[in-house]
Amino acid sequence: TTSPHVNTTGTPENTPPPHVNTTSTPDNATSPQVNTPGTPENTTSPHVNTTGTPENTSPHVNTTSTPENTTPPYGNTPGVTPAAPVTIPSTPASPRPIVVLQFSLNQDFNEDLKNKTSEAFQSLAKNITTQLDTVYRNKFGDAFNRTEITDFRSGSVIVDSTLIFNNLTVVPNTSEVTNTLKAAANTSGFSLPVNTSTIVASALMSTPEN
Repeated sequence: TTSPHVNTTGTPENTPPPHVNTTSTPDNATSPQVNTPGTPENTTSPHVNTTGTPENTSPHVNTTSTPENTTPPYGNTPGVTPAAPVTIPSTPASPRPIVVLQFSLNQDFNEDLKNKTSEAFQSLAKNITTQLDTVYRNKFGDAFNRTEITDFRSGSVIVDSTLIFNNLTVVPNTSEVTNTLKAAANTSGFSLPVNTSTIVASALMSTPEN
């Protein structure tokens, strides 16, 4: 007996599946560009204008110093014996001849005359030296140098003085010294009250020049 025909419709075993139209991003597709504002990674930083001393720049110091090889001060060089100073012998002072002159003044003695720093001593000594300088310079010219007062002693006023001359070749003898003072004491321009009978010129001596 023949089975009845059954008309069935089905999908053939090898029929390809229906086409699905899908849109997807290909694996290697480029992602859309995203425009984001910002500083690019390798962009140069903005210029900052700063004023200051560079890190590695040393400030200029104006210093004055002795060079390393400068010779040290005299006498301080290690291991070097300084040269001995040169001694120049001095020329001995030429002696000046002197005449010791003594006389008395007709006036009272003041105890202050014993003190060479007193006003009385200084005043009388200046008066005597001024007048004796004039007398003996007028007599002996440039050969005479000066008068010095040594002392005042009691006995009215006894004057011890020294007449200093410039060289040994023009030294007067003692009588010439005494006579010169006696003559001056008798003139109107001489004001010292010299007792002419007491005038004594002693031996000649010499003293270093000063």
